[in-house]
Amino acid sequence: MTSCAGTPVCRALGACDFGGDPSWRKCTATEESCPTSLGCKMFGHCRLAESRCGGDHYDGGCRGAACKAGGLCGADSRDGTCYPTPAACKKASVCKRAGLCTSDEWDAHSTPVRCDATTKGCEDSEVCAIFGRCALERGACVATDCAASKVCREHGACTLAGGRCVRTAPSEGACELEEVTGLLASASTAQKTWKEYTFGAENLVDRDLGTSWQPEKGKGVGARAEIRLPVARRVAAVRIANGFQRRDGLGDLQAQNGMLGHALVRLTNDVYEVADLAYDRDPKRSYFGYSEVRLPPTETTTVTLEALSVIGGLVFDDLAVSEVRVFACRQGDTLR
Repeated sequence: MTSCAGTPVCRALGACDFGGDPSWRKCTATEESCPTSLGCKMFGHCRLAESRCGGDHYDGGCRGAACKAGGLCGADSRDGTCYPTPAACKKASVCKRAGLCTSDEWDAHSTPVRCDATTKGCEDSEVCAIFGRCALERGACVATDCAASKVCREHGACTLAGGRCVRTAPSEGACELEEVTGLLASASTAQKTWKEYTFGAENLVDRDLGTSWQPEKGKGVGARAEIRLPVARRVAAVRIANGFQRRDGLGDLQAQNGMLGHALVRLTNDVYEVADLAYDRDPKRSYFGYSEVRLPPTETTTVTLEALSVIGGLVFDDLAVSEVRVFACRQGDTLR
């Protein structure tokens, strides 16, 4: 390596200077690079401290997008880690969206602390209004009555099963999964091609996390993508790569663009909730990957994904989804 400029570690962490000990040269941060890094925009790590970008621990520290979105507003003076506080969780978007409105005490040596659900948080949340998950049980928002939920009124998902509202109670049993190939995809809307970037629905099934489906600007909520199987199969799971999971010369495109918040997956005539697919967007580690949604085995030729809410990115509010993979019961396998 002869230069750090333009590398992922430069864009994400501000480590843009190739200097230091000649016997062990590595990328280090600079006063100029910290304010332009993803870590600054996400976590408020905008100041140089001991060759790395960090927050001002005497003035709130972590004040970036992760503070507003996930309540990660407290800064550990030992290593600059951002953690949630009860007051910050209450103000963060995860409180309104998913009822996660408080947190445990921070301990740098314990499992990473996250915002937790509260009784009032569940009652006032989007998962309550949309999915009927208004009651707090065992630390999670669950449904106890589906009648007032949006999925009941608009989609007929009025049957309570396992703390969720569905159209029909799922049958018991599981099966061994295998991935369905030969998928085709279409969508209600898509943005036009820009330079080398395409945004059509076909990107959802091209097995490439570096491409994405993006509905037209301002039309993310309510946008639908339909995945068609080559033959009818008993679909039992889908895996969704949320956001635009690509880093290139334009920077971290998942952090810059929006992603799914809440969604519905439709199999034949039934619908199933996909609640709060967002996950930590920490520039210090690789977070690209899939969220799996398990479903009752249902024979179908189509899987439809409908966006109910969109979580905006650092630069754009456009919805982006990189990939949808479909899994069915292995042919010949019986439920057990």
